[in-house]
Amino acid sequence: MTNHSTTPWQERFELKTCTAAKIEKAIPATYAGVAVIYTAGSGTVDEKVYLVVESRAGSLRAQCVKRLTTAKLPPVEELTVAFKAAKLPGKTREDLDAVCREQVIFGAQLRRELRPAMR
Repeated sequence: MTNHSTTPWQERFELKTCTAAKIEKAIPATYAGVAVIYTAGSGTVDEKVYLVVESRAGSLRAQCVKRLTTAKLPPVEELTVAFKAAKLPGKTREDLDAVCREQVIFGAQLRRELRPAMR
């Protein structure tokens, strides 16, 4: 059984992490998914979650890069991205609808869990 109070949320949700500056190498261009853009806490500084990004049927990397360059966020060097991404399974309407539905549900779970840390 997982202890939610001591296990970091990144592990509980099975997310990979990287610095925001390295997002283009970490997420393949053709992958879709969900990402969380945040600043990691250290010492007396609390963790702050800025955005939960869902790519829907598009590229998660492109969505993250767009948000990192257009949103009012701290400098990229201070940010971390936690993400879960996968190659789109197919191009049929049903496949895309299923992927989008899964992302919306997963994004909602993340937002509920991270609400106290969101700015």
